[in-house]
Amino acid sequence: MNVTKVDLVILNNATFQASVELKEDEIPIDLTGYTLYLQCRPSYQSSTIYFDLSSLPNQGIVLDPTAGKFTITIPASQTSTFEFKDAVYDMVAKKADGTQLRAMEGDVFIDFGATHI
Repeated sequence: MNVTKVDLVILNNATFQASVELKEDEIPIDLTGYTLYLQCRPSYQSSTIYFDLSSLPNQGIVLDPTAGKFTITIPASQTSTFEFKDAVYDMVAKKADGTQLRAMEGDVFIDFGATHI
């Protein structure tokens, strides 16, 4: 699987939602049996984690495995706490048998707003 490059622009104080479809040669990648894990950090080598999501229940990623699609959601209550301006992330797809694939990576940018309610 090729690593999909997608940069994320997250609006501070707003719910972030992004839907992604992973394809190889225009064919959706079947993610059946995989759990997706996403971590955002200041740099790839950093031990600091800005946010951590997964496709486990209620962990921010909802998976449609046979279609190769997933939706990432970060609630406004969480984006309002983000104090960093830019970062990096990647997503790993892991099967119960230990097989791991890096599915997606990119930069994260926070667009700060002036209205705080």
